[in-house]
Amino acid sequence: MTKAEKAYIAGFFDGEGCVSMTNAHPRLIFSQRDPTVLKWIQEKLGYGNLGVNHRQGLDDGDCWKLSIHRTALVHQFCCDIGPYCHVKRKKLRQAKRRIEQDYHHLIRG
Repeated sequence: MTKAEKAYIAGFFDGEGCVSMTNAHPRLIFSQRDPTVLKWIQEKLGYGNLGVNHRQGLDDGDCWKLSIHRTALVHQFCCDIGPYCHVKRKKLRQAKRRIEQDYHHLIRG
């Protein structure tokens, strides 16, 4: 993946992404109404699960999401894409630290 592609993914994640830090493993989610860019990001990353939330009764249509739940892949995203983020850089650093502290056995070292 080129630096430009990493930067594009980071910018998109800054605007349309979410870092979830629940009691479970950290998770990353991108949301978008058009799946085209999410499919491209999934292809570039080589991981992530693409799905759709059907929004019944709402005029604005379905919402697609690209989810990264596997701890090792969240860590990889934090390492590869995190340095290019601005808005969510702090949250990605927190997720990376938490994985390295609590789930170090799940990542390659």
